[in-house]
Amino acid sequence: TSTMDTKALPATPSSFSSPSTSTVLVAVASAAAGVGMAAVYWLLRREQNKDPDGGNVRSSDIVFRNEHDYLRLTYDKLEREDLISQTVDPSCGAIATFIGTTRDNFDGRTVTQLSYSAYGPMALKEMRILCEEMRKRWGIKKAVIHHRLGNCPVGESSVHIAVSSAHRKASLEAVHWCIDTLKKTVPIWKKEHYLDGTSWKQNAGYVPQELYKNKAES
Repeated sequence: TSTMDTKALPATPSSFSSPSTSTVLVAVASAAAGVGMAAVYWLLRREQNKDPDGGNVRSSDIVFRNEHDYLRLTYDKLEREDLISQTVDPSCGAIATFIGTTRDNFDGRTVTQLSYSAYGPMALKEMRILCEEMRKRWGIKKAVIHHRLGNCPVGESSVHIAVSSAHRKASLEAVHWCIDTLKKTVPIWKKEHYLDGTSWKQNAGYVPQELYKNKAES
């Protein structure tokens, strides 16, 4: 069995309604045409009532969970203990992890914090696709993917990934692939806060065509 926990989200229709297919496709096409991530972010945020400055508008989780996978978007601080406890399995001899943290610099500028925003339903769907693909390629047993939303201060974690498998090579390769692909396909946007201003950042590996392909195949 699987569950998707959205019970604590605001009940207003505009706050958690899925954007129309046309809105999503227009957003993706705009990115592919070079319009820029700011326009894409605005199109998706328009139907989600997000804080444009990445503030902590919501204090609840968006979760998908079944016997194998635990996927979570949260405004709370990520706890590293969850990684091991949720992926350990008697049939597995290896657990590989990745923890991404906020660093205090970028291109010679001082970073004070990061802010993350996401289109939750689609992000969760793309994260499920990552788990399915890791299972096909490497035969992993369990997977945990947690991503921070809202403000993430320097030194705190923005993303946690853990994978268990029978042997270490499979889990190590799967985690490496997972974080690289997450940055390409999962609709999560980052805003960097500097001492001298702010800047929306597109993931270096972001490939709009990958998001479009997954949407079209669903």
